[in-house]
Amino acid sequence: MSKKYCDIVVLDKEDFPVLVVKVVRVRPFDEEARFFYYQEANKYAKRVGAEYVLIVAPSKMELRNSSNGEVLAEFDTATALHPYINKEFTVEKSSKDYIKGLVMLWLDNLVYPWKKTVPPYKEELKALGILERLGDVQLKTEVWI
Repeated sequence: MSKKYCDIVVLDKEDFPVLVVKVVRVRPFDEEARFFYYQEANKYAKRVGAEYVLIVAPSKMELRNSSNGEVLAEFDTATALHPYINKEFTVEKSSKDYIKGLVMLWLDNLVYPWKKTVPPYKEELKALGILERLGDVQLKTEVWI
């Protein structure tokens, strides 16, 4: 039986994985839940050589280094995804698939700016050196092992 470790894999221009994204619908998103989902996604990240793991919950996004588990940044999910949300929906009431789609729009806009406004948290990701790794990215979804 296969297990879904992550929802999105971001590849660089040479098709090497850079970022593994896991979208979860869990409340509360406490330390225990964050670490559990990080461990699940990190199994895949280490296997494929991705440097970063992003766990996305309705309340918070947590970016970690896959090699040592260090939390590099935390972002408010609603703030990050707000520019891409249909006015009738909120992140808290959205399905996992809808949130996953919003995350893909956000990641795509970080690399290929297509909205007039600057994507939320772009400067923070740039300061961490992650955006330069995401040049000419490809987004892969539905990663099963």
